[in-house]
Amino acid sequence: MRKWWISKTAILCLSADYLFGLTDNRQYRNVEIDKLSLSDEAIAELISGKFNNRLLSEVIAHPDFTDLLAAIEVYIDGLIAPKIETTNKILDIAINRVRKKSKKVGHDEIMAALTEGRVDPDDYIRYRLTRRFDRLVHSLHTAQTQPQQDESGGLLIKMLDSKLDKYEKTKEKTGSDAEAKLAVLADNIGVDLEKAPAEEKQSLLNLLGRSKFAQFFKKRK
Repeated sequence: MRKWWISKTAILCLSADYLFGLTDNRQYRNVEIDKLSLSDEAIAELISGKFNNRLLSEVIAHPDFTDLLAAIEVYIDGLIAPKIETTNKILDIAINRVRKKSKKVGHDEIMAALTEGRVDPDDYIRYRLTRRFDRLVHSLHTAQTQPQQDESGGLLIKMLDSKLDKYEKTKEKTGSDAEAKLAVLADNIGVDLEKAPAEEKQSLLNLLGRSKFAQFFKKRK
């Protein structure tokens, strides 16, 4: 297997899209590492096989990823926190002035509103980050699994409805709960219980009566 030695100034033998899993086609050849602005550590992680690069590519290519990354950058660089603290200090001045000039009588809605108006910078920014991340991941989840869920869920509902129908019709016809359960179990393995000889049916009913399944429901009665 051929090895590729990678550094910041090296030339990628694989395309950028191929490296990130955006495509199986090596469309871009000989792309300079510096154009990707990735560190040696990041490149090593991407080619290590630790991550699902295809999923990482879907996250990066998602329309909401830019906003999420911008919010992360704002949080890490601390660009918003000082402005929020300045607003909080102005609010504190207003609160102190109101307290000095008014007497507290029962519940003070104005003072409560002013006090609740203070914002914790860290909580505020991380809340926005969480909301954006949740929205992005939920979007990917919906796009990936919704058709599968609809198809498998529909089959499950049809199967359950069929089993319940089999149980109810058999019980109505025979008046036997045990025989109705046996009919459902037989149907699961493709056996038509109605065509089975009487002695075989009785043998199966005896086996069902001694099964852990039947004993479990007897104990619960």
